[in-house]
Amino acid sequence: MKPLALFAALCVTASTLAQTFVYEGDRMVYHDMVANVTNGYICPGPNYSWPDALLTVRAGKIFQGYSSSDMDLLYTFKEGTLVAGDSDFSDDIIYTWKNGAIYRGDSAMMMDQLYTYQNGKVYKGTTTLPFDVVLTLSGNPTPAEVFGILLALEFL
Repeated sequence: MKPLALFAALCVTASTLAQTFVYEGDRMVYHDMVANVTNGYICPGPNYSWPDALLTVRAGKIFQGYSSSDMDLLYTFKEGTLVAGDSDFSDDIIYTWKNGAIYRGDSAMMMDQLYTYQNGKVYKGTTTLPFDVVLTLSGNPTPAEVFGILLALEFL
């Protein structure tokens, strides 16, 4: 009975970890993983050492490294926009998220579209053709985590 209880506890603990695995292109091979997001910590490759986190995403805020201190706040995702720091000024809107499309600045114009996120894949520009996949994400990341991944991997 004790092994069954231990197994159940491990399953519950593992299922509470919010994980997203990030692969370059359309391939989902473990050793080709370029990043992973575990409980908001964006780490390089298959690395789970949270102190090595490139960025941390908490409640729509993106922080530098392994931190959630306001002194390390880089960006905030609110109302479909990514703004510098915690600004409320429209001039500080860096990117816009609308229906899975990522636009430069405060825009929703086709010519300003940088990426399209659809069905766990990030496509370059407005297209959703298989050869235009730049990243594949397994899991269910939030829009703030998608921005964090793109920023950490220097796509933005």
